[in-house]
Amino acid sequence: MKKNPWKYLKSLRYSIVLVTCCCLMLVGQATLSQQISHNLERDIKVGIYQNSPKVFVDDSGNPAGFWVDIVDNIARINNWSIVYVPCIWSECLNLVEEDGLDLMVDVAYSPERDRTFSFNSNVVLASWSQIYARQGLELNSILELDNTRIGILRSSIQQDVLEKEIQAFGIYPTLVEVDSFDEVFALLEKGEIDAGIVNNFFATKEANKYSIVKTNILINPARLHFITQNDDPKNILPELDLVMEQLIDDPNSSYYQAMNRWLEPQKVFGWQDIRKIIMDFIIYTPFF
Repeated sequence: MKKNPWKYLKSLRYSIVLVTCCCLMLVGQATLSQQISHNLERDIKVGIYQNSPKVFVDDSGNPAGFWVDIVDNIARINNWSIVYVPCIWSECLNLVEEDGLDLMVDVAYSPERDRTFSFNSNVVLASWSQIYARQGLELNSILELDNTRIGILRSSIQQDVLEKEIQAFGIYPTLVEVDSFDEVFALLEKGEIDAGIVNNFFATKEANKYSIVKTNILINPARLHFITQNDDPKNILPELDLVMEQLIDDPNSSYYQAMNRWLEPQKVFGWQDIRKIIMDFIIYTPFF
């Protein structure tokens, strides 16, 4: 018996239509799954420590400061659900390394840290550190720190840099490790240490509350970033950097609003001008 070619073509056509429908259903399901996944909130654990006005827990127990404003804005755009985890500085870094935190703020870049953590691409803040002295002690150069007691934040970039400076200049101070910049100023006021190192943002806001002496000794120009566990296993940084780039490029963004709110810029310059000056200083001037 001869086969009907029209019947065969009709059957083939139905098969093609069926396969096409199945493919479209699979593609639609995959697209829907991706959309649902995108719409679901992503839980991100973020470390915060006491370093007002950049980041701190306020008197009501709420996270506050420049970094918190930035994180909250990035979270809103990326549909993240943020869980803030208070910790002391050295503990915060350990928690990131041990996967106890997904993200840490306010971390100065160094090659040593880059081997342990992943840094976001955009520099979020530029900073430097300043030495303060107890009442009655005049300090004009780093050489005069010889045989003094210096308060320094444990596991901080200031500690790393100062230890290198000490070795380079052949001086022998005693480093007194503390867990917060507030403790540095408190010990200075009591006369239990001779000098202390804090970042410029903290000093601008807090120094006038203590009976201590500001010196002209500056160290450690620094680039401040977000960090994650090494290799960014949860792929947080690409989403974060995409938003940061947009915020930094927009002079009216929440990034500059947070700077104006928390970091008290000088009135003569806009924060974009100040940021450029500091970044040029970091790039073209070696540590001193």
